[in-house]
Amino acid sequence: MIIVNDKKEVEIMKAVIYERYGSYDELKYTDIPKPEPKDDEVQIKVHAVSLNISDVLMLKGTPYMVRLWSGISKPKNQVLGADVSGVIEKVGKNVMDLSVGDEVFGEFGDGARGGLAEYVCAPSKWVVKKPTNTPMLESSGAPLSGVVALQAIVKHGQIKEGEKVLIYGASGSVGLFAIQLAKAMVVMLQQYVALDTWLWPRNLGPMWLWIILKRISQIVV
Repeated sequence: MIIVNDKKEVEIMKAVIYERYGSYDELKYTDIPKPEPKDDEVQIKVHAVSLNISDVLMLKGTPYMVRLWSGISKPKNQVLGADVSGVIEKVGKNVMDLSVGDEVFGEFGDGARGGLAEYVCAPSKWVVKKPTNTPMLESSGAPLSGVVALQAIVKHGQIKEGEKVLIYGASGSVGLFAIQLAKAMVVMLQQYVALDTWLWPRNLGPMWLWIILKRISQIVV
């Protein structure tokens, strides 16, 4: 949709925003200007977005340390959602590795976010092409949890083949990725989970998560 504002045509889109810190009651569905990509950014038509604890902290503005980058008195970026999958609609002039029509996913860091909208812009280095055999919905749930597990198991843990690994909270989002990474590295795996969720990590299917993690590892490792 295009509206005329101060004699200028402004393209708008639907989004869920919050204008002040607080509870979920602060969220509202409204129209905002559609973002345009900068030279090193891509514009993504959002197909799926996943929310996690970091979005809750941003919404509440607590602990107060998060306001150092989200805004002291009110949120600088009013649209939550950092883990996104979608299709590229536009690319900045300096973007060489991605093209219009590419199916991508990624995590928007540094307080950028913006996934709870029809369109979002982000630096091209924050997104990668989505594996063709992975649906949009599943891809949007991979970035943050997958990267944390990747950092814990590979980058910081430096787990070696044959070592034992205790995954505390194996039924959580990070734990499920950690299981797949540990299995892929052929380690002796020990899981610590609540009794009511133990069947879930035991019955994980094919290791498609590893394919995703290999794609996103270039972002943080």
